[in-house]
Amino acid sequence: MSIDEITAAQSARPRSEAATVAVAGRDVTVNVRVRDEGFTVLQEGISPIADIVFIHGLQGHPRETWVYSAATDKTSQEDVNKKPALFRNIFRRAPKVKSIKGSSPVQSAADIFWPQDLLAPDFPNVRILTYGYDSHVSRFFSGPANQNNINQHGRGLLHALEAIRRENARLPLIFIVHNLGGIILKEALRRSKGAREEDSDLLDVYRSTYAIAFLGTPHRGSNAAEWGLMARNVAVAVGFDANDKILRDLRVDSGTLETLREEFNRMLQDKAFSVYTFQEARGFKGFRGLSGKIVDDASSGLDSGGERKDFINANHVEMTRFNGKMDDGYVKVAAVLSRYLNGIVTQNKKVARADVGRQHGLEIGM
Repeated sequence: MSIDEITAAQSARPRSEAATVAVAGRDVTVNVRVRDEGFTVLQEGISPIADIVFIHGLQGHPRETWVYSAATDKTSQEDVNKKPALFRNIFRRAPKVKSIKGSSPVQSAADIFWPQDLLAPDFPNVRILTYGYDSHVSRFFSGPANQNNINQHGRGLLHALEAIRRENARLPLIFIVHNLGGIILKEALRRSKGAREEDSDLLDVYRSTYAIAFLGTPHRGSNAAEWGLMARNVAVAVGFDANDKILRDLRVDSGTLETLREEFNRMLQDKAFSVYTFQEARGFKGFRGLSGKIVDDASSGLDSGGERKDFINANHVEMTRFNGKMDDGYVKVAAVLSRYLNGIVTQNKKVARADVGRQHGLEIGM
């Protein structure tokens, strides 16, 4: 789908059709229950040409991170400016909602889960997946906190990718990642690239990665991690189990981030895949000294010659939530995806022509 076709679709498709996907040439409404951990397939796609994979960040969720709700409209920042959601969530008990254990609650009619409600209808020829992992600093009354670090989460992601792509391991991969999700993806790719030839199933993940869209990823860490450590210490002081391993790794210029940045830069120098960086344009205010951007521009940028950058006019939390197809953030992300998918189509045509040429040559030689 070209950028012009996206624009036309934005004008022509009524908002009430946002929660539909194309199946066998017709629109079918689906309500996918998203698993808290592991992969959930949001759309299988019609003869899919690529997998688009969403990965949430710290304190995030494979559905809620990507859901726009009118109750939290990003044009009204009054509540957000009192206390950043990143840390408000640390101290908040889980809401009392009806859900099946291990999955998200049923979507409200007012919510827009844009990977399914917006992206799927616009790109019917891709498979869309969202990945969940336990990134909570503390679970308070819900039990012990997950104690995994970035390396362990990255290994888990790599093995999960291999398993769900086993039947079509060479299908191009496009990742859309937020915050910590981008760091964990870099660790997964580092492990995949370093896999032995006998572990070709793991190596295929790196070889198949076509592009990555980073949203507010702290490649050089964030001062906000220090506030997270403070929150962790408060939780422990009042008797709750907590995990500070990830928060320590997310501090400015941590050794873990430095190693991953060096390894990832080598991948970019090899032109293994394309990258697009989206940075937050708005900051938080009024939280006891924490102001400005959660991930500043110096940290969210890769400073690579092959990197493209743009801003999304929202703060760090709201930059992943779009209110419709005319939302400027969605227009930007959809345009980037369209360019990548057009590139895959062109690449597939070149391969097909080369195959025809080789076959023709074999026939002549007989």
